[in-house]
Amino acid sequence: MNNSKYPEIARDYAATYRKLKALPCDVFLAPHASFFGLEEKARRSGQGTNPFVEGKAFQEFVTKAEQTFLKQLDAEAK
Repeated sequence: MNNSKYPEIARDYAATYRKLKALPCDVFLAPHASFFGLEEKARRSGQGTNPFVEGKAFQEFVTKAEQTFLKQLDAEAK
């Protein structure tokens, strides 16, 4: 991530992922429904356990995003 206007961007992204992984999150919502499976959860809503209360969903999303970031960073370093 060679950005002459923001040379510390990769470091700041890495810090953001560390902070996000440390946050507790029982209900993961995002600006795009596909990020957190809104349609599927809406179908299951009212059928017992609240499908929106899912402690692992946010952490899984952040982990996947961080892996994508690290792959991109590695590709740009070559």
